[in-house]
Amino acid sequence: MQKIISLKIKNKFLLLTIVYKILKNKYYLKYLKFNYIYFCLTNLKKKKMEVSKLSRFLALLIDGIIASIPMYIMAFIAGATGIAVLAYLGYALYLIVFLLRDALFGGQSIGKKVMKYRAVKEDGSSLNGDFGASAIRNISIMIPIVGLVDMIFVLTDKPRLGDGWAKTKVVNA
Repeated sequence: MQKIISLKIKNKFLLLTIVYKILKNKYYLKYLKFNYIYFCLTNLKKKKMEVSKLSRFLALLIDGIIASIPMYIMAFIAGATGIAVLAYLGYALYLIVFLLRDALFGGQSIGKKVMKYRAVKEDGSSLNGDFGASAIRNISIMIPIVGLVDMIFVLTDKPRLGDGWAKTKVVNA
């Protein structure tokens, strides 16, 4: 009976069987209470770890705008002065800021700070100073088809490909 109670209840017949056995013998009731409390606590932990789709989207939008401001300023200066190298430097600066945004501020880019979540390694340690993991994590957004796949994964509550490649995850701050 312990095995039956510890399994997830998948159909009504199984539920009725468990209820009948509990009513018949109070010994099984303590196992049901323990499993219910354990189930509630583990789901509570999972809910704390989730970051909403809207928060992730808005943080990415904020980071994209912030990272592109210097690029547009340098492109404007390059157009006004005729020095084309400034436009390329602006784009290089955009790439550096966007790829390394999680390693610069302790796993929280400016957008993540505003939306109150952060990126961490799978073991829970910070990405602060880990430029390789940050670049691997964010390179997937820069690749056109992979960026689209990442967006679909986020919308279906699955981890991004970049998170899998860099062995990272996002948690509430």
